[in-house]
Amino acid sequence: MFHFLSTHAGTLFTAIVLIVVVAAVVVHLVRTKKRGGCSCSCGCGQCHGDCHSR
Repeated sequence: MFHFLSTHAGTLFTAIVLIVVVAAVVVHLVRTKKRGGCSCSCGCGQCHGDCHSR
């Protein structure tokens, strides 16, 4: 088991970092949506919500 971990340490570290980053992005999007914000970053103040009707 230790041999496997030592052999694949870089891959495991990269996978863990990617999982943490994706989770942080999802949490941010959910919190923004709950606050009533726009998650598309398109400047919804000027489009009057037309971009969300698609």
